[in-house]
Formats: sequence, structure tokens, C-alpha cells
Amino acid sequence: MSGLPASAKSYASATEPTRSDASPVRIANADCGRFFSLGRLARGRVRPEPSGVARPAVESRSASARGTDRIYFAARRFEVVVAALSSCACMLLRRRAIVRRNFPASRPCVPKFAYMRQDPLRQPAVSESPPSPEKETRMNWLPAFALSFSLAASSAAAKDRLEVMLDWFVNPDHGPLIIAEELGYFDDAGLDVELITPSDPNAPPRMVAAGNVDLAVSYQPQLHLNRRDGLPLVRVGTLVETPLACLVVLAEGPVRDVSDLASRKVGFAVAGVQEMLLSAMLAENGLDADSVEKINVGWSISPALMSGQVDGVIGAFRNFELNQMAIEGVDGRCFFPEQEGVPAYDELIYVAHGERLDVPTIARFVEATERAAAYIQNDPDGSWEIFAATDAELRNELNERAWQDTWPRFALRPGALDLGRYERFEEFLLAQGAIDDTMDPAELAIDITGAAR
Repeated sequence: MSGLPASAKSYASATEPTRSDASPVRIANADCGRFFSLGRLARGRVRPEPSGVARPAVESRSASARGTDRIYFAARRFEVVVAALSSCACMLLRRRAIVRRNFPASRPCVPKFAYMRQDPLRQPAVSESPPSPEKETRMNWLPAFALSFSLAASSAAAKDRLEVMLDWFVNPDHGPLIIAEELGYFDDAGLDVELITPSDPNAPPRMVAAGNVDLAVSYQPQLHLNRRDGLPLVRVGTLVETPLACLVVLAEGPVRDVSDLASRKVGFAVAGVQEMLLSAMLAENGLDADSVEKINVGWSISPALMSGQVDGVIGAFRNFELNQMAIEGVDGRCFFPEQEGVPAYDELIYVAHGERLDVPTIARFVEATERAAAYIQNDPDGSWEIFAATDAELRNELNERAWQDTWPRFALRPGALDLGRYERFEEFLLAQGAIDDTMDPAELAIDITGAAR
């Protein structure tokens, strides 16, 4: 592991088997496969964030350290690409050699004297035999190999790499990202995009702020609070332009109205933002924020509600958790924040480090997702088939239902910016006492495609 950069060593250590209880074969397999586990899951381009690794502090890493990591991994990926292309070229040319040997008449008839060495010290009358078909074929490999090598080099040099951390595990909310990858829109934009799933739903913004990923899928309400926490984040695009989160209770339970939650338990997954939304909805219905007990349930939003661990959950997505509960035979009731005193907002946005913006590269990323969103709007059923085919685990009843509830909400103009929406949410947070003063919306969000032009 001495050859790995610092950022890779921690993950490699986390994935290494214990030497005392591992067989030599397992140890060898781990040593050979560690590098590839850093970049890809076996079944696709989406990889999880290693849960066993201590998350770095929020402070930004130095530019030189990050640059060293990028150069290292770029070089290793370049080696893999060149090796793969070379192997393919050799296989094709070997097949060509077999065909040439089986059909010698197809080779042009070359006079024997054409193969004489032009050496004045030798007798001109003495000729040499022409090269064998195998030797001639090997000579023909050289231009093809050189072409493959040059194509690989130009391809690796032309693409800009982007690491994008999702807000959750892969699901229909990420449709434009998956479709853009599958249809080659990222390739057309000269991008090598890697999607990363978080081990903690609170992690993505902090990973961007620490410089460990280039972009993250986050939430507009969370962005407002992240900036107050000192995270230098800025919105650069929109994925889902309408609220999805809601306050869900059991349809047949005792809670018939938000006010019925008094003295009851409410679960949440993302600290800060969802607690703030809950407080606003409670205030709209005459309740104090302390009138309910808040419990962090992490990923288990629906199970916590269905099992009776909590009486309601805030942050459940109306396109996902309600369908999940219906499949389990449990009906849910959703209270919508935008109807309970919360102004409309962008549910899912792309955030970047405001002090290290690569404007042209991010603009090409946003434009590629715009192409994907338009494709989905024009053919939602065909897009579902493309999405579900990327992983067998995605093709199930829950995701199929969620897809139908989600695709109409994708931002058709992900780069477009409504500063008024961000200004209104700032004023809402100030009225709720969540912030001490408002910020200029232009400091929170930018039109990245306009900036690129």
C-alpha cells in the first residue's frame, strides 16, 4: 500500500482482510483487487462510500494533495484502458491472421526479388525467402496497435472526471443521471462521471466541502443551513424542481391532522433541515417545536413508521415511501409542507464547492442531464426500461411505481435559476428563527450554464 495516495490508503485498509484469519488465496485476491474496488462496483459505475472509513474533517484538503490523487488514479485507469484496447486489437488481428493463412490466394503475388536486402556488400543475385504469413501479419499489427494506443491516449486526455455523491441509494429520483450515463450523454460532453452512494445521508454536502467529491445531490433547504454552518457550497443545478418530502402518518392511525402529533414521536433522517421543516409545519398548526419527540431513524423511514417506533416521519418522499408502504399493505397519509406553511423549494439540487468551481466542466455536466431529462419526458416508459436494466435490484414493483410518480418532477432546465425562490426561503427561515440574518441569493445559487457562456 505504499504506492497508494493518502486518500486511497484508508479505504484500502478498510477493505483488506485480517491477515491472521485469511487464507493466502483470499489475501492475494484482496491485494490484486483493492485498486479496482476503489473505483467501481462489479455491476456498474455506481460505488458506495466506504462505511468503515472515518470521514475526513470539513476542512478542505490542499489542492496539491487532491491533484496528486487525481493524477495517480487517472494514470491507473489509463493503463487499464490501454491494456483492454490492446488485447481487443490483438484478438481481432489474430483472427485476421487465421483467415489469411486459410486463404493464401487473397494475398497479393509479390516477386521474390522484392524481399532482397539492398546491401551492396552482398551478391545481388542471392535472394532471400519472403516472410512467412505469420511474420507478415505481425508486421501488420504495428499500425493497428499504434492506432489503438493513440485513440486510448486521446480519449483519456479528452475526458474530464467528475465524482458525484448521491443523496441516497440509487433510486428513480436519480433518473436523469443514470439515463445520461447509459445513453452516452456524459461521453458526448467529454465527461467521465462516477456516481457514489453515501453511507450516511448527512454526508454528501460535507464531502463536497472537504474536497473529496466534486458534486453532491442535496436539498435546497439544507443548502441554506449548510452555509450557516460554514460550508462553502453553492447550487449549480437542479435535479427535482418541486418538493417531494412530506410528513407521513398511518392512514388508519390516530393522527388525522398535524395538530394530533402533540406529545407523539416523529422520526427524521437528515438532521437540521427536516427538523426545521417539521417545526414550521407544527407552528402552522398551533404547536410548539418541543411538543413532539424527534427521533433520528436514519435510512429506516418507512419501517420505523410501520413498526410503530414513531407516530410520523418527516422527510419521507411522497413518490417513494408512500408506495413502499402500499406494497406492504399499509396505507399512509401525507401532509405536504408547501400546504402547511413552507414555501415551495427545489427538492434535489447539485451543489459544488463555491471556491473551487470548474465552471466549464460543471456546465457540460448540467447540459448532459438536461438532455437526459428531455429524453425521459419524451419516452418515460422506454426510459424506465433503460434505468431498470442497469441493475437487477432496481427492477421491482416499488421502483416502477416510484418512477411513474417521479419523472414528471424532473427539472427540464436544470441550469435555470429562480433567485426569487431562494430569497423567499431565506425570509421563511428568518421568520422561523432558524437563521439570524438573510443572505444574498446570488451567494447561494448560480446559473452555471450562463456563467460558462
